[in-house]
Amino acid sequence: MTLIHNLKCVQPWFSRVSAEEKTVEIRKYDRNFNVGDRLCLSEYDPEKKTFSGRYIEVEVLHIFYDHEFEGLAKGYCAMSILKLKEGN
Repeated sequence: MTLIHNLKCVQPWFSRVSAEEKTVEIRKYDRNFNVGDRLCLSEYDPEKKTFSGRYIEVEVLHIFYDHEFEGLAKGYCAMSILKLKEGN
């Protein structure tokens, strides 16, 4: 079952995902992320604590978990992502 995870994404990372320069998302593994899931990355300004209304939807292609890759902090995962669409 494919899930959509709504997540905040701050600059400059939002722009880099938009330009398809950033194809890996490292996140705390506090959700049940799976290959095939979609991430809806919403642009967020932490200083103003507001969303811009812009978003990028990506598909999770592969996941490395902390127990598989020693470079990841405990409780985190690294997801290979593919940009699907963008909106505002």
